[in-house]
Amino acid sequence: MRVGTLRRGAEVLAQLMMADGPLSRAWGLLGRKSLEPDEALLLMPCAAIHTFGMRFTIDVVFLGRDGMIQALYANRGPGTCARKKGAYATLECAGGAIRRWRLAAGQQLSWEDA
Repeated sequence: MRVGTLRRGAEVLAQLMMADGPLSRAWGLLGRKSLEPDEALLLMPCAAIHTFGMRFTIDVVFLGRDGMIQALYANRGPGTCARKKGAYATLECAGGAIRRWRLAAGQQLSWEDA
């Protein structure tokens, strides 16, 4: 899994783990006890996620290929699913990140390797 940075314009939102291979996408956040408030996992390509087997609540953000936010799902507990047809990437964040980072559909995010 690669690491990087998530940004909205010049503002750094989170330290990013990038899951862009079949194994890293399949494993995702399984086995973790939590995410720190400034951590996130970017899965790509990915248009659907599940939280089966997870131990904590996450916020889910679906992104287009250009980084545009297409859909947001706050506080997804263990045992749930979320999807967005046409999404290119999915950002999994600690519960409350959508509110804390003031994210909204139509905003543009970017990511880069560390």
